[in-house]
Amino acid sequence: MNAPHPIRALHGHLAVVETIETNRDDRFYAMGQLSAGMSGLEQAAFAIEAAAWYVDHALERGAGQRMDLDKLERISSSLNDVALKIEMAAARLSTKLAGAR
Repeated sequence: MNAPHPIRALHGHLAVVETIETNRDDRFYAMGQLSAGMSGLEQAAFAIEAAAWYVDHALERGAGQRMDLDKLERISSSLNDVALKIEMAAARLSTKLAGAR
């Protein structure tokens, strides 16, 4: 009856992996933030798509000056920064889900 467990006899005591302890309220708060953030991003994507359509049609009809090009380049740069942050978040979530399998 006092014999060690077969796994402990084979491998010794297993190491305890440190985990980030979050209480349930923090987890629910984070889930709400994630949901709100993703909903906002989705709505922003729809709005940006519609705005890009209007810009494209205006340019087809001859509108646009040098200052408009400068502004479009700033907007493009800003959107690229946002896209990078979204890709990093998707990679982080993918890694998290891969660890949960």
